[in-house]
Amino acid sequence: MTNKIYIYLCIILINALTYTLLNYSFGITQKTSIFLGYISLGIFGILILKKYLTWFVMFMFNVKLNDYNKYIEKPRLLIYLIFLPLLFLVINKLKIISASDPFLTQLIKFLILNSSIFLCCLFLGFTWTEKFISKFIPDVEESLQKVSEYKSLVEEKKHKIFEKFRQFEIIDDDIELDNFCSTFLNLPLKVNLNYSQLYYFHYLYKARIDAKMDLRKFIEYFLQKNAKPFDYNTIKKEGSRQKNPKNQEFLDDLFNEIT
Repeated sequence: MTNKIYIYLCIILINALTYTLLNYSFGITQKTSIFLGYISLGIFGILILKKYLTWFVMFMFNVKLNDYNKYIEKPRLLIYLIFLPLLFLVINKLKIISASDPFLTQLIKFLILNSSIFLCCLFLGFTWTEKFISKFIPDVEESLQKVSEYKSLVEEKKHKIFEKFRQFEIIDDDIELDNFCSTFLNLPLKVNLNYSQLYYFHYLYKARIDAKMDLRKFIEYFLQKNAKPFDYNTIKKEGSRQKNPKNQEFLDDLFNEIT
């Protein structure tokens, strides 16, 4: 429906401009241009008001807005905020064209301003077409898919870390997989690792998975076997002193599997 209105509006505008140029009269041209400008302003204003007033009423009555999509509405609103005020400004400019101006000046002003009205209608009308919607939907779906794939990959890595930690008794036997996945790098986790081992674990994690993971932040997520936190200065000292910690091969194998 909106596409048909958009097409009819463009046809009327083109026909009106053609007629006025072939049968030029200052008064008729000015009034016709202003009239078409207000018609365009009214149509596109009603379209956006109707949609958003409907959503407002639904929101006030706690009705779920199933057809609201922020990835479409934000670009649409941005275009409206630019071109609807511009359309209003162009209409006002049409009103101040003087009949005392030379014919060529009048013609150029009408041509520029009417072309501006047409361009505003073109952009505003585009926001209600299927092409506009399809332009943003694939990008959104692709982004969501990438996020989903990343989460799945992270969960898969956590599963492998859990299996290796259980195999080498780095964590207690009573820790379940779901609990481990929700705790790992979110809350402090008690581990059977010494300072040099945890230092090397961080080194591999930073090199293979997350280059932005800071050592000071990393050790906050782990507790010693006696439930005491790891000291930052001590881990830096031990890590620098002992380049090849005990069970280094286990840690290497772990990261070879998950990366």
